[in-house]
Amino acid sequence: MNAGMPKDLIPNTSNCGKGIVWFATNPNSGGFFFVNEEHKKRMIRAYPLLDDLLLELTDEEEAFVPQPGDYIYFRWKNAAASVNVSHVGIVADVSPKCIVTWEGNAGKKVAQRSYALPNIQIVGYGCPKYSDQGKMQL
Repeated sequence: MNAGMPKDLIPNTSNCGKGIVWFATNPNSGGFFFVNEEHKKRMIRAYPLLDDLLLELTDEEEAFVPQPGDYIYFRWKNAAASVNVSHVGIVADVSPKCIVTWEGNAGKKVAQRSYALPNIQIVGYGCPKYSDQGKMQL
């Protein structure tokens, strides 16, 4: 929000789980793509608005490749059982083996981090509809 993004393109929610619900259910979004069935089932159980989703990964989810500007959601390995999703960042760059993110709340600052792909802590990706031409230019 501090970057000046239009509110209809990105979720302005009180927690990460509600951000996932926003991407998965809002017709103004580009959708949400889970990358792990365990995470998907956990979210469907926790958020009734997701009840219409299939429990297994769809073909689109299996084939999804994140792009710069996508939101990336995590559930940390050490998260309490009651935690469905732990953190959110923005995808800055993607290679076949690694994803680079920008994340706030990282030691009280914004940090650039990288993760190996695949990573079991990644819940999935929310895709803002930046334009009809494709993704945001970074």
